[in-house]
Amino acid sequence: MDKVEAINFSPGKLDFGKISTGDVSNAQEVEFVNNSGSPVSFAKVAIRGNGNADFEETHEGVSQIGHSDRLTVRVRFRPVARGLRAANLSIVFPDGSSTGPVELNGFAQ
Repeated sequence: MDKVEAINFSPGKLDFGKISTGDVSNAQEVEFVNNSGSPVSFAKVAIRGNGNADFEETHEGVSQIGHSDRLTVRVRFRPVARGLRAANLSIVFPDGSSTGPVELNGFAQ
């Protein structure tokens, strides 16, 4: 099974609603699950897109998801500019391919 196909994630979108510029939201979680028969290594968890500076992620300091195991990624919205802010979250593999993406959206007032 291809590593990209082996990793499923849920949910596919995080909506942080409206908050003020400079404030920080409560964390929301995305779970990446390895459905393959062997561990899957990854290079990083990445937030990409025009609004990437408005979101931050934290996860356990691992670089591999074990067989039938999961990785929980927590995301917070900390907008630096007003308006609709959007980015994408994904796991990036050593060869540059990636999962997802999980859509990240929020509105800064």
